[in-house]
Amino acid sequence: MSRQFHAYVNPNPRARRAYPLVVVLQADHAEGGDERIVAPLAIADELSIPKARLAPRVEIDGTGYFVITAKMIALPSSGLTAPAGSLASYRSELVAAIDYLFLGV
Repeated sequence: MSRQFHAYVNPNPRARRAYPLVVVLQADHAEGGDERIVAPLAIADELSIPKARLAPRVEIDGTGYFVITAKMIALPSSGLTAPAGSLASYRSELVAAIDYLFLGV
């Protein structure tokens, strides 16, 4: 089972170059079928993000990424098979980005 705030290798080969990883944002208890809500991660060195609040910077295995919350999508959970790490330590930043995206707070 894919877990909230865990990162996985992007299962979409065409999107993997721009967004090598995705992070599950959906709560574990809100599984709702075969899909999970994820946000793509872009390598921080390859991108300039003016509104950092919408795209918090995180790190996995020494590489910096921006979590692009504005590009959230539902993906089949069956494709989330290659774990890349946990972003649970960034929970506050991720929740703040989602709150800002949807509620403006």
